[in-house]
This record gives sequence, structure tokens and C-alpha cells, in this order.
Amino acid sequence: MDENVLEKYLGTIDARFAPVVTVLDAVVRRAAPGLAAKISYGILMYGLHGDYRNWVCAVSATKKVVTLRFLWGTMLEDKAKLLRYGSTTIGNLDYASADAIDVAVVEAYVREAVAKYDVFKVSTAKG
Repeated sequence: MDENVLEKYLGTIDARFAPVVTVLDAVVRRAAPGLAAKISYGILMYGLHGDYRNWVCAVSATKKVVTLRFLWGTMLEDKAKLLRYGSTTIGNLDYASADAIDVAVVEAYVREAVAKYDVFKVSTAKG
């Protein structure tokens, strides 16, 4: 993996959101060390085993918020009841500041998404 992926991505977004992206990146990597990041479609995408077609989660920044996306968010338990559904499969967590990030909650979502990766892949194959 290119160790400069985060820095490259930070160079493409509004600088005021760099702390949010940096914290989310650190939490994702700590929760699931097997995930690798790459920039694809203008977002910071995390995949397992080089599989970015079935990415596990991604970080994107808009003009208003940074979003942590889960490709198969609708299949997550959403115990914290925080996911905002953005499509038929994607679940999102939105953050306007790094202080708003509950590290334990984000780690739980990431770990669950990684644990269900094989189930997600089967769903993709059927769809």
C-alpha cells in the first residue's frame, strides 16, 4: 500500500476537514489493520485483500461534512442507531468535526463490517 494515500487525499479536500479525515483514517486502520486504503472515485476507500470492488468502508468530504460510508451499511446491526442510509446498500456516518467522532462506536461499525465481509461478497455476487 502507498503510505502517502492519506496525505494525497487530504490534498484534495477542504483543509478544515483534514482533522476529521485524519481521525477517521486512524480509527479505521486501528479497528481493522487488514484494510488497505486507496483513492478511487475521489474518495478514500478501504478494502480487504486488494478488493476495492467490494470495499468495506470509505471516507469522503463534501463542503459541509465528512462521511464514513459502509458499502453494505444496510446489513450492519446499527446498534448505535446512527447510520444514515444513502442508497439501497450504503450506510453513512456524518461528522462536521473531529470532536464529534465517538471512536468506540466507529471502531465497532468497522469491525462488524470487516467481520461480515464474506457475507457482503456473496450478496454482491447474487446482485
